[in-house]
Amino acid sequence: MLNLKLKNLKNKNLLDLGAGQGTFLKNISHLFNKCLGVDFSEKNFFDTKRSNIDFVSMNPGEFITKKNLKNYDVINCKNVLEHVIDPIDFMRKINKNIKNNAYLILTVPNDFSNLQKETNKIVKKKKYWIAPPEHLNYFNKQTFLNFSKKMGFKVLDGISDFPIELFLLKEEFDYTKNPKIGKIIYLLKCEFMSYLQKKAPIEDIYELLKIFYKLNIGRDNIFLLKKNN
Repeated sequence: MLNLKLKNLKNKNLLDLGAGQGTFLKNISHLFNKCLGVDFSEKNFFDTKRSNIDFVSMNPGEFITKKNLKNYDVINCKNVLEHVIDPIDFMRKINKNIKNNAYLILTVPNDFSNLQKETNKIVKKKKYWIAPPEHLNYFNKQTFLNFSKKMGFKVLDGISDFPIELFLLKEEFDYTKNPKIGKIIYLLKCEFMSYLQKKAPIEDIYELLKIFYKLNIGRDNIFLLKKNN
């Protein structure tokens, strides 16, 4: 989505809030001038020798308050918003501190979706997507679109990842009661996406993920946002 929508990234700087092991940065750093990953601990951060990647060990919420976000042209925030105590305050701080032409890539689980309501009739564990205390906030496609607008952002694009919950429509694949099945299905999903990346043009993969988004069946939604000026 990013390299299809945004041009001339070689002179741009990327900030990855909630960088985790740094997989996203590892895969995308070649497109950017400089990249910075921010997470609680750098212990799990991959060992990279790439000169354009740095890492800061800090709470992402603290970072957006204390550091200058205007140094970054693109900010990636994957699976962070569902964990923060106050998502409204978090988004307002980002909106206030980024420069006007910066882009925000924000990934959140697609919770309380129509697909989940359907699978909830079948699975052993009801409302299996509820996961306190790890997940404090829940968004589906429409509620996030409403939320982002109120926070002063315009949604430029949206895609969804592989709809792994489709497996739950068959009782035999109920991974909510059997984690071993869940691991097998997850690996199958990874193999499928890896196959597509090797065999299909990036434009075709984008169109597939766009269809998942339009049908509102992906497990995670990925939004491209820009500040409303």
